[in-house]
Amino acid sequence: MTFARTDIADALSRRGFDVPRLGFNLRTAVAALIAVAIAWRLGLEHPQWAGMTVWSASLPVRGQLLEKSGYRLVGTVVGTVFGVGLVAYSHGNAAVLVAGLVLWIGLCVGAGNAVRGFLSYGTILAGYSAAMVALLDTPHPEQVFALGFDRFLTVAVGVLVALAIGWIFADRTQESGLALRVRRITARLLAELVSSLRGGATGSGDNHRAILSELADIDDVLEPHAAGSIKARRSIRAIRLLISAEVSVILRLKNGEIQSNTRLAEALEAFGSAIDAHRSPEDLLAALHDVEAAATTQSLTDLIDAIRIYIVDLPGEEASRASPLLPVLHRDWVGASQAGIRAASAMLAVGLLWLVTGWSIGPFMMLGVSVMASVFSPADNPAYIVRFVFIGQIIGACSAIALRWLAWPHAGGELELVAMMLPFMLVGPFLQSHRSTALMGFDYNMVLLLLSHPALPLAGTFGQSLAMAAAVVTGPLIAFIAYRLVFPTDLKRRRDTLVSMMVRELETMAGTAGVARHRDVWLARLNHRVLRLVRWSDKIGSGEMAEAEGGLAVLAVGNAILHMDELLREPGLAESAQRVVIAVLRRLKSLQHAPERAGRVLEIAAARITSEPAAQPELFRVAARYLAENAEFFRLR
Repeated sequence: MTFARTDIADALSRRGFDVPRLGFNLRTAVAALIAVAIAWRLGLEHPQWAGMTVWSASLPVRGQLLEKSGYRLVGTVVGTVFGVGLVAYSHGNAAVLVAGLVLWIGLCVGAGNAVRGFLSYGTILAGYSAAMVALLDTPHPEQVFALGFDRFLTVAVGVLVALAIGWIFADRTQESGLALRVRRITARLLAELVSSLRGGATGSGDNHRAILSELADIDDVLEPHAAGSIKARRSIRAIRLLISAEVSVILRLKNGEIQSNTRLAEALEAFGSAIDAHRSPEDLLAALHDVEAAATTQSLTDLIDAIRIYIVDLPGEEASRASPLLPVLHRDWVGASQAGIRAASAMLAVGLLWLVTGWSIGPFMMLGVSVMASVFSPADNPAYIVRFVFIGQIIGACSAIALRWLAWPHAGGELELVAMMLPFMLVGPFLQSHRSTALMGFDYNMVLLLLSHPALPLAGTFGQSLAMAAAVVTGPLIAFIAYRLVFPTDLKRRRDTLVSMMVRELETMAGTAGVARHRDVWLARLNHRVLRLVRWSDKIGSGEMAEAEGGLAVLAVGNAILHMDELLREPGLAESAQRVVIAVLRRLKSLQHAPERAGRVLEIAAARITSEPAAQPELFRVAARYLAENAEFFRLR
C-alpha cells in the first residue's frame, strides 16, 4: 500500500503536480462540501457561501488558519453591517447604493493596502462583503436583513468547518526554519564585524549585498510567521528589531567606520561560535555580556540590545515580561491611495453603466468587480495575476452551468444536489496544484460555488444562467483594464515609488526642526525601506548593487541630517557653523532636484565645521561621497 501511494505521488510529481499541496487542496475541497451540507441542513438560504468561506480561510499552518479565520469573520461582520445599513438608507435608490459602495470599497481597499498580513485581508474583505449583501438581491431591498444574517451564518459555518478540519492536519508552526535563517545571517554578519575589528578587510560589496538580500528576504516572510500566537508575534517583533540594527551595521562596515578593537573581536567571535553551535539562550546571553562589556560605539550597542531581545524571545523559550518595542515599518501610502482610487473608479464605471442601461445583470457585474479590484490590489503585479484568474473563472462558470443543466436535473432531492457538487469541486484542487494552472484554481472553486445554488425547485432558464455567468466573469476583465490603465502597478513601479518616498523622507527630515529627538523612529523606517528596496530589486531580477548602494546612500544622508539637527541644538556651536549647517539643510530640502550640488555643499560644510568639538565632519563626507556616486538614484523621477 505504501509503495502504491509512493508510485502515485511520483507519477503526479513528474506531471507537474505539487503533491503536498494537492493533498491539502483535496482535503479543503472535501471540507468545503461538508460546510455546504451543514449550511444546507441548517436551512440557510445560500449554503454555497459556507464552502466559499472554507476555501478562503483554509491554510496549512495552525496559527495562520486561526488568524485568517478570525479576520474573515470580523471582516464579514463589518461589511455585512455596512451593506445592510446602506440598503436601508438608500430606500431602493440605485444611485445612492452605487455611491455608497464606491466610497466604501475605495476606503477598504486603500486601508487594506496600507496595512499588512491578515489585517489587510480582513479590511479588504469588509469592502466586498458589503457589496455581496447590497447587490445580490437588489429587486427586494426589504429582504436585506435576512440576506445579511444569512451571509453571516454561512461564513460562520465555513470558518468553523475550516478550523475543525484544518486543525487536524495543519502544521503547528514554521518558526524553526526561520530561526535558523536568522541565526545564520547574524553569524555571517558577526564574522564580517570580527574581521573589521581586527583590522582586516570587511568583505566585498557583493558580500554586503548578499547579506542585505538575505535580510530583506527574511523580512518579507515574517508576517505569516506571527499569525495566531502572541508569543510568535513577540518573536517576529524581536527579529525585525534585530534586522534593522544589522542594516545599520552593514552601513558602518561598508564605510570603514569600525575601528580596530581586539578585545571586542574576540568576544564577538566567541558569541558567533555559540550561535553556530546552537547553544542555549542562557549561554548566548552570557557570551553576549562579554561583547557588551567590550563595545564602544552606538551602532554596536544597538545591535547588542537587539540581539539580547531576540535571544530572550526565541521561539520555545520563556519570554521576558517586557514586550519588545514595536518596530517602525515602511507603509506604502502612495500605493495604498492609488489602489483605493483604482478600485473606486472601476466600481463607479460599472455602477454608472448599470444606472444608465438598467441591465438586470448590472449588480452582478458590480459584485464581480468589487472582488477582483480589491483582492489582488496588494499583489506585486495584479494585472498579471488577473489574466489567469479570468481563465479560472471561465472554467468555473462553465462547470457551474454543466452542474446545473446536466447533473442537477437528475437529482431526487436537495441532498443529492449537494452530493452532486463533489465531482465538480474536486477539479479545483488539481488546477491549484499544477504548476501551469495554479493561479486559476482558486477562482475556479469560488465561481463554481458562487453560481451553484443547491435548492429545489431548480430556478431560471439556460439563458439566465449564461447571463449570470457572463456577468460574474466580466469582473476580472474589467479589473484587468483598471489595473492596466488606472495607476498601473508592477514590480518596477513599486520600486520607483519606494525610491521617491525615501528621497522625499530625507527632504522632510531636512526641513523638520528637532528631527533628531525621534532619531530611532526615522532610522528604523529608513532601514526598513532599504530592505523593501532590496527585496523589490531581487524580485525584479536586477540583483545589482546599484539599488543597495542607493539605499545605503539614503541611510548615510539620513545620519548626516540627524547629526546636523543635533549640532544646531548644541549650546556652544559657533554662529558661523550654525549658518553652514542651516545652509546644508536648506539645500537638502530640495535634494532630488540637484543631488550633486547637495553633495558638494556637504563636502564644503565638512571642512568648515572641523573645529567644532561636537561635530563629526566624517558623517558629512560619507554622505557627500554617496550622493556623488548615486546621483541618479536621488534625482527627481
